[in-house]
Amino acid sequence: MDGWIVEFLDSWIFAWLDTWKSKLNIVLATKTVNWGNYWDGIKKPGQYTPAVGYLKHYWH
Repeated sequence: MDGWIVEFLDSWIFAWLDTWKSKLNIVLATKTVNWGNYWDGIKKPGQYTPAVGYLKHYWH
């Protein structure tokens, strides 16, 4: 696939995930889950994977 198609799909998927995440945050506003850290793991590969970020949050 052409690079621009991949970039377009990536941006579209992340835009969709952000929308979904904001809806989820409203639902989980009273919960203790730190979705920001979880999402950083997805959006910034190289730092840590989502699973590791998730585990880091619960097991310091």
